Order: sequence, then structure tokens, then C-alpha cells
Amino acid sequence: MFSISLVSRETGISIATLRKWETRYGFPKPVRHNGYTRSYSKEDIAYLHEVKRLIDLGMRPSKLFSVTPSEFSALALTHPTRAVTLEQKFIEDVIELLISHEIKKLRKILDKKLKKLGVLDFVEKVAQPLTVLVGQKWADGVISIFTEHCYSEQMSQVLNSVEPANLKYDETLPRILLTTLSGERHTLGLDMVKALLSEQKAHCINLGAEVPLLEIPQAALHYKVNVVGLSFSASFPKRAMTESLKQLRLSLAPEIGLWIGGSGAKQLAKLPNGIEISHSTAEVLAVFESYKKTHAVIDSF
Repeated sequence: MFSISLVSRETGISIATLRKWETRYGFPKPVRHNGYTRSYSKEDIAYLHEVKRLIDLGMRPSKLFSVTPSEFSALALTHPTRAVTLEQKFIEDVIELLISHEIKKLRKILDKKLKKLGVLDFVEKVAQPLTVLVGQKWADGVISIFTEHCYSEQMSQVLNSVEPANLKYDETLPRILLTTLSGERHTLGLDMVKALLSEQKAHCINLGAEVPLLEIPQAALHYKVNVVGLSFSASFPKRAMTESLKQLRLSLAPEIGLWIGGSGAKQLAKLPNGIEISHSTAEVLAVFESYKKTHAVIDSF
């Protein structure tokens, strides 16, 4: 029989996660000594190795622990081990640092990766997929809320380090106001867009999360912006999104652009008139380039 600390080292699954799975899904189900100390069998370790592999391939613990042993075996056979890219391996390393709460190492490797890849590749290949994965890990009980918040803060600081202190803005380029609506607390999407467009020497004013709908047109007027950019996470209600966007479009001056993005924006089957949507970093830059060619900026600061 094996202790929980040994099982954790052998499988790469944190002790906290093993305990949470036991409570939530009833597996693993160790033998208890003196009503407290957990002991695991070789079969438990082998099963957990496969669980970890399938989770790394994108499957949810809730699904894996709800199937029969024969169904689990079938899943393992139909999901062979993938070829891991350097970026995928990096993302897995970040998750391990998060789980073990090694924040200094986490920040160091994120900074290093940004310098190596550049802003576009870092956002596209690391920041976006990593943020989605962290959200999934939280939903599956692999990481805690405070760990997810810590990740968000570290990633935000890394993204906001993109803009050099001596950056000379091009006054002929658009000024863009970035924010989220009330009820949308996720702001990493804004940080990613700001990093991308700041590198293009655009003027980005990031107001952060949850600015009341009626105040956004006022902010656009006071800061003399050309574009308002909103980010929506998958948790933002579709109906509220559609209604808010229609109202905001009517409230903004016609010459001010309205751009949206984020995983939540993908819910919209039909886009209200007068709104641009971006589903990827490449699309963000394409919309920006198109706008530069077809619009003149408002009065300078």
C-alpha cells in the first residue's frame, strides 16, 4: 500500500486534488488506517495515471469518474497519447507551478516566455489557451478559487509589462477604450488586447471590469476615443449581452466603433449592427488594421 504523498509524486496529481476527487466523485477510495491515514493500491495508482493522461488530453474528471470500468478502458484506447508541443509542455508546467503555489517561478517563466515568443505568439499560444485551461481546472476542482485569482493577477502583470515606458504613441492611430459590462469580472481578455494593440502603438485606455453601461458613452466622450472594446467570458448571459450591446451601440456616437471579443462573444449567432467581433488574436489585429485604413482619428489628446 502507498501513502497519499507518494501517489501524488507518482501521478503528478496534487494531494489537494486527490482529496477533492475522493469527496466529490468517490474515487480514489483509499484504505483508512486509524480512521485517518490514507493508503492506496498499485491498481489505484495505475488508474490515476490514466485519469491524469486523459485529463491532459482535455477530458473532464466528472466524465471519467462517471463511466463504468469497461467504458473507461474504451476511452483510454480511443484517446492515444498526443505529441506534446513545446508550448503545450510549457502550459502543463505552469499548471504544476500553480498547483504547488510556486508563484515566483511561475512569474519568472511567464516573463521569459513572453520575451522569447513576442507578444502575438505569447497571447495566441500561451495566454489564451492557458487561461481557458485554468478556468477548466477550477471548474473541475483541480485548483482553488484563490489559485485561479493568483494566476489571473500574475498573467495580468506579465501582459501589462508589454508597454515600454518610453513608447512614443502615434497620434494618427485610433484610441481604444477597453472595459467589461456590469456582471463581467474577467479582465484578462482586456489585458491581452491591450498588449497586442499597445505594441502597434495604439492608445489603449483600460478601465478594467464592470463599468456601468450608461457610463461607457460618457467615458468615450471624456477620453475622446475612436473605439470602445468589450470582452465577454463564457459565463456572461447571452440575452443580457445582446440587449446591452444594442443599447450601447445606440448610446455611443455613430463615429465611435464598438468591438467585442472573448469566449462569450462566440455565443452570438447574429451580431447587432455596427459591431465588430474578433475570435482570435489575428482577427483583433486585422480589425485594427482595417480601422486604421478607413477611419480618421478624433481630436488628439
